[in-house]
Order: sequence, then structure tokens, then C-alpha cells
Amino acid sequence: MSQDILAQYSFASWFRQGLATQISLPDALEAPSNGTQGNNPETLSLNLHLLGDNEERGVVRKKISLIGPGEITGIESRAIIRTEPAAFATNFEYNYFPYIEFYEEDFPWRYTPLAPNGGKLRPWLALAVLKEEEFERLPFEGILPAFSLKDDLESTVMPPPYQGWAWAHVHLNGQVYHPEQDDQEAATAELARIIQLSPNRAHSRILCPRKLAPNTRYHAFLIPAFEKGRLAGLGAPKKIIDETAVQLASWGHAQDHSNGNASFPNKWPYYHYWQFKTGLEGEDFETMAQKITPAALAPDVGQQWINIGSPGYQLVYKGGEEEHPGLVKMAGALLPPEASEVDFLEPHPDHTEKETFLEALAAVINLNETLQEGFDNEDDPIVSPTLYGRWHALQAKVVPTDRQEWINQLNLDPRRRIAAGLGAEVIRSRQEEYMDRAWEQFGDLFEANEQLRKTHFMLEINKQLYRKHLKPLNAAHLASVTAGMHHVIRDDSVTIRGLIKGKALPNSIMTPSYNKVTRLNGTLMRRTGDSSNIAANVPGSIGITNTKNFSAPAPIQDAGGAISPPIHPLDQLIDLVAGKIDTNFSSGRTAMFKWLGVDDFKQFTTSLGRYNFYFRYENWEKQDLPTALNLEEIKTKLLNAVDPPANFLRKMAAGLSGDPKVISDENEELVPQILAAPVFPDPMYEEMLKISDEFILPNLERIPENSSVIMKLNRPFIEAYLVGLNHEMARELLWREFPTDQRGTYFHKFWDARDRPGQAGAYQDISNIHSWGKTLLGAHPAANKDTQPLVFVLRADLVRRYPDLIVHMSKAKRKKLDSGQIIREPDAERVLYPLFHAKITDDILCLGFDIAREEARSDPGWFFILKQRPGSLQFGLDAADPAGENIPALNTWDDLDWAHLLAADNYVDLERDHPTPPETENAITWGETAAHMAWITYQKPFQLAIHAKTLLAKQNPES
Repeated sequence: MSQDILAQYSFASWFRQGLATQISLPDALEAPSNGTQGNNPETLSLNLHLLGDNEERGVVRKKISLIGPGEITGIESRAIIRTEPAAFATNFEYNYFPYIEFYEEDFPWRYTPLAPNGGKLRPWLALAVLKEEEFERLPFEGILPAFSLKDDLESTVMPPPYQGWAWAHVHLNGQVYHPEQDDQEAATAELARIIQLSPNRAHSRILCPRKLAPNTRYHAFLIPAFEKGRLAGLGAPKKIIDETAVQLASWGHAQDHSNGNASFPNKWPYYHYWQFKTGLEGEDFETMAQKITPAALAPDVGQQWINIGSPGYQLVYKGGEEEHPGLVKMAGALLPPEASEVDFLEPHPDHTEKETFLEALAAVINLNETLQEGFDNEDDPIVSPTLYGRWHALQAKVVPTDRQEWINQLNLDPRRRIAAGLGAEVIRSRQEEYMDRAWEQFGDLFEANEQLRKTHFMLEINKQLYRKHLKPLNAAHLASVTAGMHHVIRDDSVTIRGLIKGKALPNSIMTPSYNKVTRLNGTLMRRTGDSSNIAANVPGSIGITNTKNFSAPAPIQDAGGAISPPIHPLDQLIDLVAGKIDTNFSSGRTAMFKWLGVDDFKQFTTSLGRYNFYFRYENWEKQDLPTALNLEEIKTKLLNAVDPPANFLRKMAAGLSGDPKVISDENEELVPQILAAPVFPDPMYEEMLKISDEFILPNLERIPENSSVIMKLNRPFIEAYLVGLNHEMARELLWREFPTDQRGTYFHKFWDARDRPGQAGAYQDISNIHSWGKTLLGAHPAANKDTQPLVFVLRADLVRRYPDLIVHMSKAKRKKLDSGQIIREPDAERVLYPLFHAKITDDILCLGFDIAREEARSDPGWFFILKQRPGSLQFGLDAADPAGENIPALNTWDDLDWAHLLAADNYVDLERDHPTPPETENAITWGETAAHMAWITYQKPFQLAIHAKTLLAKQNPES
């Protein structure tokens, strides 16, 4: 559903569907002259056409009677969606109409046994609202519970019975009916179409047009509107019900129905009941809002005197004004726009005792650190005043000469120390709760730190294994030891296995057998004595350094030019096997074979000669040898891949539970333990209020009642309070061994921003304290708001009576009237919502707006808007002046109040009460239809606009 639909309403006088639309007897809209006119319910002819083989085979005709009020003896509670006011409400506006709503749009007229008459149709239900002294409940005897009126009050407390058509209507979300353009029939047709497509957009409503009294308890009864329904609910015999006129209302006549056995006068059954109480006189939103006026502030609002003459620790302050020795003015969280605080740390030529006091205070604060300088005195510290913010500022002492640094301003100015002490007191009083919430935020922190300690242990073991057992290995051994990892270790996009594959390196070098035979301390390496240079020997022994093409041996030409046949491949093979055992080829060959255990060399060569064909060089083909593998390069890649600090670190960290960061940014190492800083999004002004509201707005009782003023923030006070909160919380976390570094900002919010549209979670009053550096106290607003917002303070009964009222700002725009006068009015399209709000007392509300004071009071400037929160719709008339002297002009129907109905006593009588219609709204007529009456009595949410310039001018006429 679009916002346009939600922002508009339409009212229809009645709605029916189904067979009820075929009723033909019109509503007489008055009492029948006798009880015989139209006694029985409407009967309709129902024709049922029978078809067979696509041809009509006959017609069945049947007379049916529609269900009317005489057949209804109860309704389901599910049919009712709400009542206004709600049951047991105690402050209903006495100038409004009570009502009841139904989910189904046609429900109030579904069982009405009549047809509309001129766009008017009475519902079969009515709403009676009675005072406690006007009725009494009857013992349960019939079908429904019932009540009777006392002292023959029927004509006094019950509205005219045949005007019920005016107080029931259909409500539709969306614009359907334009009274000045559309007729009722067109609106009804459009209504039926919309209901069929979107049934949830519409519902029905019955009003009670009674004039209520203030501060009075009322009882609301949903009763039958027709006499037939009244009798049915009382359990009257069917004969009496059948003999009763259809048009007859359930009140306004003698009700003398008797069959000799039962009598039913002055009794009304009811289908639904609730009770409520009206508010005091003058407590409707509009009346209370119109009482609010701009006010001038007393000089001492926002500041109070405090005595710091003897603060303890043998400190004495004798400064201050002559009439206030030892006193200093301290502001709260809010100050008047033109007010300012004296800088307590600024030297004053006439008050040299201030300098002495500051030096003495600094010495007391620094006492513990001073005594520990040069001594190991940590186990026996001196109790001295708190140095607030020491961990955040990384400063262990205050420096009284440095007046431009926030930590010195905070700790040396007694007013700021009071604010910080308030924050510390809040933590001390609620330490268990805050600690529980801290652990809830990091419930698995202990487990994570335990895993982190195990990870540190595993990392150290891996470092030692790497240093002692992997790094000393030569390239071949390292390649063999790490063979099982080659398929997962990558160099860019290629694995180590991919780099080795196809190179001149025997597969056996990667096997455990090779690793076992060639291990550094193995038998073979000890016998050869070559373990220190194995990396150099292995490549030569396996022939992987020759990258030339292999070819058949060439003939040898001696010095004399004689050509000797080439060496036979068999001899070349033997030579290759024999190596350099002896420089003499023959003796070397014999020695080699003897070393191999071959005694009969001739027999061996004969046997080997059978393979002569294989070794004939004309049968050999040239081929390319595989590229040589650089084992040293592979070794470097492998060592880099298995180096624990460089490669296993993040994989180990990924296995740790919890969200906190475990990798240090400075050196890419695991942190010793996870340090976490809990965050508490609470608006902490509420905790200060529990101590005293005088710290937020001193002398607030001096603000006039039903007035509005503009204030500004005292940022040094607010920041000092928040530093105190965070300092004491850090101290508590340290005491409870919570893993943190005491530099977190756990509390960012002083004001309440939970109602801020879409940005409540992002609002903060201060930035992170550890980032403040050497700056002034009060200069650290969060980046998401103005440094000095405008604060609108409202002290009014309206705040107490309507705690959910809406306050925002609207840009002013100029409007030229027909008279030529130019006025300013709010622009509904340019709205500024509050940054924050604070409820100081039941009747004092503060709201901060992100706008500069000069812009707000400029021309055309900005309005402060006080608006009734839209919710359930209200119907009724404006409250009349209790004195009866002020009757407003009726320029529009919105101005209609009870004083315009001069004859109105207990209820509205359309025949008796005739207000003069406004000239500007001729399209909507008093008493025309139920839709017109809904338009007239609908109470739009009231809003009051106050221009910022008006407020500021009242507070400071010179501005």
C-alpha cells in the first residue's frame, strides 16, 4: 500500500452486498405510526433454472426470508477489531465520540431489514454510552446480558433513535469519494470494486454522538438498534417478535410488549461491553497545546552554586566572588544560548589563591606516582584522588601548567571532577549488571584466549622443528621429506609437484626409501663421509646437469690422422658404470667387475654381447633430455612455504573461535591474547537523572509552566561525565580480569536517540576517547552531528498528558493571503527530526536538532512543530471554553466545537442542533449523510508551530 493511500481517508455512508441489496422496503427514518407496518422480514423470490444438454429443463421457484435483527442473538468477538477508547482507558478526551470498529465493511447494515432512503440507512446495531449512575445490570434471564435505565432517563441519555444512520459509516484507506465532485452511488460502486480487490483497506465503524463529561467513568454497550433485535436478545416469544414492526427502533417508544406471561419494558440486551474514564477538563491535545507560549529564562536556569571551599585532602579554596567565598558556579548538561562558564584553570590577577589551589590539587592527584618514582612501591600504593582518563590519554600525572589539554582540564577543574565522579558512581552502583552484559557480548572470550595460548605453544614447537630439522636439510632431502605436501604448496598458481614433474629428477628421490638410505646420520653417509656435500654430489651422480642432446659416438682421429673406430656403446656403458676407479681403462674395468663379484669377464661380455644389437649406435635416435631441475630453487620455495611465522599464522588464527582480531597489525604476529572492549548503547543521561535532575538542567523549576525555551549543550560537562563512566568501567574490567587494555570507549551516548528515524544506532555524543590527543575538553563530538545543536526544551502539561507527542522542525515558507498580507507557515516537505531527546521530568522534554541557531531564527527560518501522534482516528468536536465566553469563528468544519451546538446537552440531535455552516465548505453539509457527518466530526491530528526567532527573542530581546 503506498504512502498516498495511507495518508488519505474516505468515508461512505453505508455498504451492502449479496441478497441484502435486493431489499425493497425503504427506511422510514422515523417512528412508524403503528406497530403493523412491515411486521415481517423481507421475502424474496428465488428462481432456480435447471439445465440439461445445454437446454433449460425447468424452473424451481422458492420464496425465502432474509435473516433480520429478530434472528440475531449474539455476535462473535472476532467481528470487532477495536474500540475507542480501549477498555479501561482512564484519560479519554471528553470532547470526542466513543466508537467501535468491525472488520467486515457491511457488518453494521448486513441484517438491517430495510433499504436505503435518500442515501441514508440505519444500522441494525447502536452504541449506547452511559454513566454508572444512569443504569443497572439485570440478572441474566434471557439469551443475552441486559441492563435497564434508572429514573426513566431514556430520552435524556439516548440519542434520537432514528438518527442512527448518521453515526455509522465505512472507512477506506485511500481517496475514493470527493464530496464536491462525486455522487454517493458512484462512490459506492468504486468502494465495492476496491473492497473486492483489497478487502483489508476498508472496515466499518459505529459512533456514539453523546456529549461526555470530563473526569467521568462511562460504560459502553453495543445494543440492537431495532425492536425486533431487542426482543430476540431478551428471549421474547417468536409471536411477539413477528408482530413487532420492522421499522420500530429499540428505544424511543413505550416498549409495552406483553403476552400475558412476560413483559419487556426498559430492558436492553447487549452484544459487547467495555468501560472507560474521561480525562480532566481542558486535557485534550489541542487545548493543552494552545496553552504553550515562549518564555524568558531566569538568570540562574542551567547553573547552580557549588561549595569547593573544603574538598578534602587538606585542600582549601578561598576564591570565588566576594558574596560567595569558596563557591563556584557549575553548569549542567544544558545552558541558555547566551550563557557561558568561567574557565576555572585560567589565571585571575585578583584571585591568586586559585593558582595555589590548582598546584595543591595537582600534587595530591600525582602523589601516588610521585612516591613510586625511584621506588618499587606497586604493592603498597597511596590512596589519592582518581586521575580520570589516565589509560585513554596514556598519562600518569596531571600538569597544571598545561591548560589546553583535556585530561588536565578534567582533573583540575572541580566542576569537571564532579561530573566525572557522577559517571564513576553510576558504574559502582551497577557494576554487576554492566559486567554481566560485558561477558554476554564476548561469551566465548575465555575459550578463544585458551585456544590462542595453545596456538602460541604449537607455533613455538613448529618454529623449533623448522629450525632444527627442516632448515639444515639439503635440497634433495628437503624435497623428499616434504613430498607429501607438494600437491598443496603453490608457487603462484603452480604447485611444487607441478614444478618437479617432467624435470630430470628420478622419481625415487621422492620416496621414503631414498630418504632412509641417504639420511644424514645413516650408515651410507657415514661411510662415504660425504654428508656435508651431498647436495653437490647427488646431481652429478644421477646425470641431471647435462642438457645437450644424446647422440651416437663419433670416430676418434689421432695426431697422425689415423681414424680409430668409435668406442662401442657397451664399452661406453661399462666405462660409465666403472667411473674413475682406475685411470687404466682395462685394469679399471677388471677391478670394477671384481668389485661387482664377476670372475669370468669373458663370459660376462659374451652374455652381454647378445644385446649388441640394442647397443648399435645406428639403431639409436636423437632425443632431448629433460630440463634440469634446480633443487636449490625448490628448497627455497619449500622453506618459505613451511616457515611457521610467515605461512601458518593466519591459518591457525582462522581456527580460533570468536570475532575479535587475533593478528597484530604492527608485526603480523598473533596477539598474546584477545583484547575486547564491550559497548553499551544506553543513553546515560537516564542514570544521571536517578542521582539528580539538577545536574542536567539546574534550577529547572524556574522554567515557567506550559512554556518552551531554547538551550544549548554544555559539552565539557557531558564529556567529563562520559569520561568518568568509561574510566570507572575500565577500572572495573581490570579488576574482574576482563581481557582489555582499559582504553576502550564503552559509553558513547549521553542523550537518547532511539526515536531517530533510521539512524538511532549510528548516533554518538563523543568520539573514541583514546583518539582525543592534546585537545580541549568539550571539543570531541562524534562525526555524525553538529558541534553545537539547538536544544528545544518544552515544559508543559501536554508532555505529561501526551508523552508520545511528536516534535520536529519544519522549514518556514512565505505565503501571501488574499488581503495581501505575507505570512510564514511550515513547509511539510522540509522537515528536520531530532538528533536526540531526553525526558527530564514528567512535564519537561528536551530535543536536540542539528541546526545552527542563526539559521533557525533567520528569515524565513524554521518552526518547531508540536504534533499529535497519528494513530487511531478520532471523531467529535473541539472542546468548548469552560467559561462559555470564547466561541471561535466557524471558518472551516475543523473549527467546530461544542459551543457551536448551543442546544446540545447530552448528545447531538441533528434536528435540534444546526451549526451555521462555514462558507468555505459548502460541499460538505451538516446532516446530509453519514459520510458528511464523518467528514465534519473527524478530528485531524493537531499541530502547533512556534518559530525559533520568536523563542529566542523572548529569551533575549536584544537578539
